[in-house]
Amino acid sequence: MDGRGGIAVTVREAWKRAFSFLRAKGESAASDAERLVRHALGLDRTALLSRWDEPFPPECEPLLFRMLERRLAGEPVQYIVGEECFFGLTFEVTPATLIPRPETEGLVERAIREAERVFGRDARTSALTAADLGTGSGAIAVALAASCSGWRIVATDLSREALAVARRNAERNGVADRIAWLEGDWLRPLEERGIAPDLIVSNPPYVRSGDIAGLQDEVRLYEPHLALDGGPDGLACYAAILEQIGRLPRVPAIAAFETAWDAAERVATLVRQTGFWREIRIECDLAGLDRYVVGVA
Repeated sequence: MDGRGGIAVTVREAWKRAFSFLRAKGESAASDAERLVRHALGLDRTALLSRWDEPFPPECEPLLFRMLERRLAGEPVQYIVGEECFFGLTFEVTPATLIPRPETEGLVERAIREAERVFGRDARTSALTAADLGTGSGAIAVALAASCSGWRIVATDLSREALAVARRNAERNGVADRIAWLEGDWLRPLEERGIAPDLIVSNPPYVRSGDIAGLQDEVRLYEPHLALDGGPDGLACYAAILEQIGRLPRVPAIAAFETAWDAAERVATLVRQTGFWREIRIECDLAGLDRYVVGVA
């Protein structure tokens, strides 16, 4: 495969050769090859399979070859194709934002479930304010807005570039009119504006600074360190958020955090020490790992 033509006769053969090219990347080679072939052709999965035995267009070969080279070099496939699915929605992702991950879908689910438990079964259509702290691509904020038609979402981030991506994702998914994007440090923009959220949700940076160098290359070399580095103990961002909560007009009824698999107990201790919430729980992700800390007033 040299990118000068002759990559394959059919779409199926293009996928087979792309898979062979990427096999050294490990378990995701088959799905990555499919995503890159689909992107080169501009097709969704159903359309791709319907054209499986049709000729692969020669004019698409150079693009596919360039994308395969980028993937083989370690660049995440999500950045190559420029998007990722999350909570049934499609999001633009760029190197300015962390790639949304399945574990964070569980955080969204828990935030909604707790809202229904605290505010009633009609919580999704109630006029509640939720704050997404460190929004990145806007995945949490947009998913909450799309799932809860009555909610107003306030999303904050230090990165102006990330907020620009998040705004586009809100527009793409039809919820731009219900999300306010604020540049700043965690809850400080809400404090400055006197906003009192009913619940806060956050997947803050939680990798210990000293562990960054040991991350997989495709994370360490491509994803933004601002969205990864949680300080020397991995808890700095949680501590900052919890300290700022005391300066809001009132304490949110619900706080839901995603954590590192080995940090949930320590995060729960920080949450408990504030005295803000009477009930504090640690919950597991689909792999059975402690992943979420939830506080309920």
